[in-house]
Amino acid sequence: MKNGAMTDTEIVIYVGTRKLAALTGHTREGDPHVTGYVTQNNPEGFRNGLVSNLERAACALESLLEALRLKLGNGSEEYVLEGNVSVVLGNSRLKTYSYSSSKYFQNLRRTVSSNDIRAVIDQTRSVATLPLSEVILQSMPVSFVVNDLNDVSNPIGLEAQRLGVTMQMFTMDFQEFKNISKAFHAADIDVQGYFPKMLPVSEAVLTQEEKEEGALLVDIAADSTFLSLWRRGEMVNTRVLDGGGFQLTESLMRKWQLDAQEADKIKEQYGALDQSLQFGDELIPISTVNGKKTQPISRKDFHEAFLEEVHQWLQPILSQTEVFLNEERVLRPRYIFTGGAISLDGFLEFVKARFDLEGRIGRARSMDAPNELLVNPSYTASLGMYSWLAATARQNASLYEPRGVMERSVAVARDWLATYF
Repeated sequence: MKNGAMTDTEIVIYVGTRKLAALTGHTREGDPHVTGYVTQNNPEGFRNGLVSNLERAACALESLLEALRLKLGNGSEEYVLEGNVSVVLGNSRLKTYSYSSSKYFQNLRRTVSSNDIRAVIDQTRSVATLPLSEVILQSMPVSFVVNDLNDVSNPIGLEAQRLGVTMQMFTMDFQEFKNISKAFHAADIDVQGYFPKMLPVSEAVLTQEEKEEGALLVDIAADSTFLSLWRRGEMVNTRVLDGGGFQLTESLMRKWQLDAQEADKIKEQYGALDQSLQFGDELIPISTVNGKKTQPISRKDFHEAFLEEVHQWLQPILSQTEVFLNEERVLRPRYIFTGGAISLDGFLEFVKARFDLEGRIGRARSMDAPNELLVNPSYTASLGMYSWLAATARQNASLYEPRGVMERSVAVARDWLATYF
């Protein structure tokens, strides 16, 4: 699918550890509006959010967008799917770095322009000593320094003798990213940008107050857990932990001798974390195990075992989270939990009772979308991309884009010289 030449439709493709999702919508006015979506679980050619077979991965992407096209066109073969494509990546190879640098204006004060901002940003990117094995997905200015004034959000128009910037750079293993980009190219999908899921998830679920006062976003996906720490309105650090919701599924498979599909179904239908529940002689029917019928499970026995299985599953994740906070010298921040793995009845109460942690469930806010997406934490990254495009992308663009006829002319001339000389 090629992008439309003139379109305001935004297509978001999410490449998660165990699913692909494609959404379409727009950010024309007010809150973002999502008009349709499709999901593909356990896509062929992908493993843990990375490409394991290029041809099959490309076919999976093609079939994903074809399903979206048919859904939007009500099955019409004449309907054409066009839009600007943004890809959200959720895998264990994502990393975050922070770098700063400054420019001095030769003892002369000057009015900061977008050209100056682009220059100091380019300088910071050039001096960043990133590992050669990694590629930058996104780089964003976190804050600026104007003379001796720190934490300036937009320095355009200010008088300055020194202009500095702190950049946050989101990277991924180069080889793994190259394989993903090859899959999209093979599927004939023109991608405008690749984004680590920590960016759109934060935009989707955190309030401005939480960003300013400090919060830890814990996004528990299928095979990984993504941590994003916010202070003073900035994402100060991130970390990807091993372990996610599928590890709980695997423990149920071992405990009750179930296959993955049956374990997931039982977890979704009967998994509850309310420790006061009573079930008497109720039984949980088991369809098949490895294609064979088996005996039902006592609901009472399952519930008691499930509570302990969840405790053992969460303990290493929260222990690693505590290590991350200690390294950042943060004590008891606000916890916001999101991701498909936290969709268990009584999750917050269980975490409070077992680990003495208080928090809230993070779901996408301030957007128009199908309700089944809004209430499902596993879609926060996909929905959050629309929030990011509507707010943060435009805010950052206002820093870079030349203002006025003269500045635009100078920018065009510089670009021409850089291209041809």
